Amino acid sequence: MRLRQLSFAAKLFALACAWSTPVRAAENLLINPFAEIDQANEGGPATLTNFSSASGRSADGWVAFYKNDTATGVTVQQVEDAPVGLKNSVKVTVGTGAKSVESGDWLMLYQAITPEDMHDLEFGTANAAPVSASFWFKSSLPGTFAFALNNGPGTRNFTIPFTISMANTWTEIVLPSIPGDVGGNWAPGTHNQGMWFQVTVAAGSTYQTAGRQWVDGDFIMVPGPTTSLMLTTSGASFQVTGAQLVKGATVGPLEHRPFPIEMLLCGSRFQKTYSQGTGIGTPTSIGQRVMVATGQTVYFNIDFGQPIVRALRELIVYSPATGAPGMVRDVTAGVDIPLTSIDDFGDRSATLSASGATAGHLYAVQATIDARLY
Repeated sequence: MRLRQLSFAAKLFALACAWSTPVRAAENLLINPFAEIDQANEGGPATLTNFSSASGRSADGWVAFYKNDTATGVTVQQVEDAPVGLKNSVKVTVGTGAKSVESGDWLMLYQAITPEDMHDLEFGTANAAPVSASFWFKSSLPGTFAFALNNGPGTRNFTIPFTISMANTWTEIVLPSIPGDVGGNWAPGTHNQGMWFQVTVAAGSTYQTAGRQWVDGDFIMVPGPTTSLMLTTSGASFQVTGAQLVKGATVGPLEHRPFPIEMLLCGSRFQKTYSQGTGIGTPTSIGQRVMVATGQTVYFNIDFGQPIVRALRELIVYSPATGAPGMVRDVTAGVDIPLTSIDDFGDRSATLSASGATAGHLYAVQATIDARLY
């Protein structure tokens, strides 16, 4: 059994199961390729803010992103709609279409790949290996769209057009033998992104290129008559699932990793105290951490289910009673008090404190640990 660049916990799990299960850790560089895990939203829609990638986080690993001053109500959501044999996909919908698409505008869905997961590609050297990609795609409008690979800093690009002739029909896009990039800077991006896997349905002229070769620049689309329609059409939508990016010149069958392994891979970027199936900020006591105050400050220790090794990580707390972010619940008094500080924030645990507590009162908190790439 060959283990790729999985997290340490995922490797242990795979080895433990090997004796009874014919599991080979997939070579897919993407996490959650079937959009089956959505820890933050649990299938609920996220409404995008113009030019804000953080607002477009959907199923784990997947981010919708747009830039346009007049389009509104753009949403992204994990949905139960997929090709035969699959269950979920990520769906992006335009509420009110843009009046026009300017040169610097775009609408895309992407996933960032960590540098640690692509070391063996040797991009930026004479030994750069070819890669191949595939994904299932459905859109409400026919047209020519684009798939792109970009380096972390967004200074090297390979863009490939693909055409959808039938609306509202699942189509498998297969893109074999993308040559490895022997030039360019493949150092990590600002948030430690190694590579961007991008599906773009609209983009202005600034981000258009002839494609099919590695070039300097941040490009995501090819020129054509349909480069604006998905963003200017109210109610337009597109969906992606069953995605893979693998080392090599051919695309093999989609491999479905065991769900516990997929959860571990997603957990290396995002964890929560809430139960799976419960969205972030939902008022609930299930999964909450509790502590009795012994003085005017109450302390909580939050242990992570697995290490989160990315230095860029954020811990956010929520009141279990109201769902309010940044608040701790005084269960005894029935009120929220603000979190005061986060201390000793390592890759396995953190200590939280809230002053203004009352000795003998019971306090509770929910939390998320966020190390997602975006």
